[in-house]
Amino acid sequence: MGMLEVSCKDLLRSLAKRAEALCNKLLAKMSKDHLDMNRKIVAEYQEIGDRSMSTPQTTDELMEMKAFMREVETKKLVDLNAKVDKMKERLKFLVEFTQLAPSEVRQNREVFLWLQRVPRFLSESEQILGNTTRDQENALKIRRDRFNDELQTYNKQLEEFSSF
Repeated sequence: MGMLEVSCKDLLRSLAKRAEALCNKLLAKMSKDHLDMNRKIVAEYQEIGDRSMSTPQTTDELMEMKAFMREVETKKLVDLNAKVDKMKERLKFLVEFTQLAPSEVRQNREVFLWLQRVPRFLSESEQILGNTTRDQENALKIRRDRFNDELQTYNKQLEEFSSF
């Protein structure tokens, strides 16, 4: 092989640059997908927080809120916790291979802050539901008493009318 020399340095350098570019592109896509998933998780927590802090005005709204809170405790929080676990795994990977921007750090922090707020929302929602249930039961008792008084008044009027 005296006259033929194969130089692969340029080819290797070119392949290494392409591999690095593809790796960076893949990491950027993973980071974007991670932030999109975080936004969805935060939106779900926000919906739970907003609905759990609202005060039902009617019996129908009260029953809807009770059903919603049962669903939150039995299904939605379980699903959200699974999503947060996946988010943690993605975050571990991304932290190891990329430099997170401050906005990305804030977005990740937001998920963890919502995760800490959930127990407070649940307990406050329980109080709201309890207070509203009592208030509506008292209002119903008052309406029942008024109705009974009205019935007694009609009964007296009927007796007076029949005596004529």
